Amino acid sequence: MSLTDYRINAQIRVILVRRGIDLAKVEYGVTNSVVYLRGSIRTFTIRQSNDPSRDRLEEIESITRLEKAIRAIPGVKDVVFQMDHLVKVGWRWKPR
Repeated sequence: MSLTDYRINAQIRVILVRRGIDLAKVEYGVTNSVVYLRGSIRTFTIRQSNDPSRDRLEEIESITRLEKAIRAIPGVKDVVFQMDHLVKVGWRWKPR
């Protein structure tokens, strides 16, 4: 792992922590400036809704913002996702 990869990895951790994402539910790593994320994007926030479709929509919005933040890190070439409950089709996220 290069020094650039270490820096990107540290910045990703900062982004995840600031957004309140449960680090036990997501694995991440950087290889040759390509970011790999796997698992679930779950936050520590208390959900006020009991509507699963609304929760899924919030998760899609959250992962979209997360992706933009990661792509904005200097040196990131690509971001590869392997999410448990979501799949990216083209530029859009959809439930599995």
